[in-house]
Amino acid sequence: MINILAIYGSPRRNQNSDTLLEKFLESFHDENYSINRLYASKQNIKPCIACDGCYKDGKCVLKDDMQDIYKFIDDADIIIIATPIYFYTVTAQLKALIDRCQAIWSSKYIAKTEIISRKKRLGFFLCTGGASEEYYHPHCLLDVMDIFFKCINTEFRGHLAVLDVDTVPIKNRADILVKAFDEGKRIKSLI
Repeated sequence: MINILAIYGSPRRNQNSDTLLEKFLESFHDENYSINRLYASKQNIKPCIACDGCYKDGKCVLKDDMQDIYKFIDDADIIIIATPIYFYTVTAQLKALIDRCQAIWSSKYIAKTEIISRKKRLGFFLCTGGASEEYYHPHCLLDVMDIFFKCINTEFRGHLAVLDVDTVPIKNRADILVKAFDEGKRIKSLI
C-alpha cells in the first residue's frame, strides 16, 4: 500500500485550492493507494516558540496535534500540499504546521535521534491565487516548499500554480482540472 498525505492549507473548505487538490488526488483512486487528508485549519497546532527544546531529543515540547502529524509524515510515501497564496506565501495555518517541523530538522541535525525515517518521499505543491500573473512571485512560495520538503525527506517533484481565481474559479476551468489530474498521474508514474 502506498500512503499519500494530502495537506489542505486553506481555512475555507471546498474552494479553489481544495478543488484543485481533490482533482489531483483522483489519479490515485485505486486499491494500491491510501489517502490521508489533513486539514491544517482543523488541527490544534500551536506556533513554534523557538525554545530549542527539540535540540535535546528531537521532540517538540509543545503537546498538540503535531505529534500525530509527525507520524502521518513518517508514514507517507507521497505528500501533496495545496494552499491559497497569502501575501506571497502559504496560509498561517499551514505555516504553523511547517514551522513546527523544526523538531524534525532538529532531530536529524542536532539531537541525532530522527523522529521520522529518512525514507525518500515524493512531494508536489498546488497553489491558487486570486490575483493575475503580474502579481505572482513564485520564488517566495517555492522556497518555502523546497526547504520544507527537504526537511521531511521529500523530493520536490513539481508544482502547479493557478492564478486569477477571483475572476474564474477552479471549478469553472476544465483545462486546469485536467492539468491537475494529469500531474497526479505523472507523480503516480514515479512510484
